[in-house]
Amino acid sequence: MSLIIHARCLTESDRNLAEEIASTIEGAVLYLYSSSDGKFTAGGKSLYPGEILEKHQKENSCPALFLYLHHADCRRDFIKRAYSKYSGRGMMIASLNPLFRLKGEFVSIDLTGYRKDREFLSFGMTDYTLFNPEDADREFYFIERFDELHSIPKSINIQLVNACNKKCPKCLFHSEESPFSQNFNGGEMEERVLQKILSDAASMSPKPVISTSHGCEPLLYSRFEHFLAETARYGLRVNLTSNAELLTREKTDRILSSGADIATATFSLDAVKQNTYLRVQPPGNLDETERSIEYFIDKADNAGIPVELSYVYDDNNADEFEAFLNKWKDKVSMITKTDRFYIEDGAFVIEPSAANYVSTPCHILWNAMFIDYRGSVWRCGMDFEERGSSLPNVLEENTCNIWRGDKFMELRREHIDGELSGLCRKCLCFGHFNDNTAEEEDGMLVKKFYGFTTYKPLNKYHNKNTGD
Repeated sequence: MSLIIHARCLTESDRNLAEEIASTIEGAVLYLYSSSDGKFTAGGKSLYPGEILEKHQKENSCPALFLYLHHADCRRDFIKRAYSKYSGRGMMIASLNPLFRLKGEFVSIDLTGYRKDREFLSFGMTDYTLFNPEDADREFYFIERFDELHSIPKSINIQLVNACNKKCPKCLFHSEESPFSQNFNGGEMEERVLQKILSDAASMSPKPVISTSHGCEPLLYSRFEHFLAETARYGLRVNLTSNAELLTREKTDRILSSGADIATATFSLDAVKQNTYLRVQPPGNLDETERSIEYFIDKADNAGIPVELSYVYDDNNADEFEAFLNKWKDKVSMITKTDRFYIEDGAFVIEPSAANYVSTPCHILWNAMFIDYRGSVWRCGMDFEERGSSLPNVLEENTCNIWRGDKFMELRREHIDGELSGLCRKCLCFGHFNDNTAEEEDGMLVKKFYGFTTYKPLNKYHNKNTGD
């Protein structure tokens, strides 16, 4: 049994620790991740994960334990325990990510195929949990190492326009039934706010992804193509989100020729029948929307841009999801089914399909910023009560300084100590994680999380953002 370690090292100390860990096990090979091309390098050779697997299979008759360190700060005994416990199981992949759920997940792999351009064609998975959170570990990863691991948000989610062309009954922003809909009045992000956000983001290292997912339909923004061009000028990647109702062929062509580095494009679509579509995503024409998405998929595939679909599951469309999955699974990179959610007593509540969840510090506070069209920074995308009133505006302070500032750190400290305030005190959604399962099902990798399930076609199993 040989050991191959893939490590993403954010700091020099993490790199040193990864090298030290690898040196403690005879025959271990350490591949260090490069964010510039998504490859891992060892001995002067840079390879994608799938290429490393193929290289090992050609050069070695013995099986290997492939250990992924999402950050090299995980404890040395993780690797030793995994190596001793699973060394007899044959070809394996292990994933260690103690940063948010604070546990190591070891995943066995039965490799049956390989895709030369990036990743795997077909495999089955079983998860093993070897580490559970303790107070000291939360303090260590979330607070003590904040400057090393979390000092830059991974994404900045912006509200280009305070409006949507849909009136989905389940939408907490724009539904006529939502107690918060009166706050959304159609205002647009001013150029000075847009420039401040993008210039601040461009000064961060590594640069965060800019997402258009914060409570709006971005294609309503009168300067949307200008926005895309500006992200390209600043060297920022974009996660594009839309309900696709306004996505004409001409607009698709302009988006894809804008020069923007589109990391992913995600479209919200919750039906396969027109009458259902009018109930769950009114108004609109489903056939036209589907044709627009299919045209975008075709063009995006040629450009190497992953396209994903989001399906919000409720009583109105529950019986259509299987048909939806069969219709789209061979066309897109991922389908996400979100469980039922609703507002109760001013709190965001979700009914999870996955069991065995535990309450943990909310990952959003360490991962993502949400900025509305005024430049107000929200504690999260569901902060309907404060709407940025407790945090500085980006026009008043550097965006990165707000992320690292005392007020944001106070919110994080509340989550570490379990003494929550405001919306967080009532939220029954994002501050939970379950022991998620992953299995192969009808040619897809199906993973169940607290509140949602993802379906990834194995013939497209690739994440442009990470190389995974």
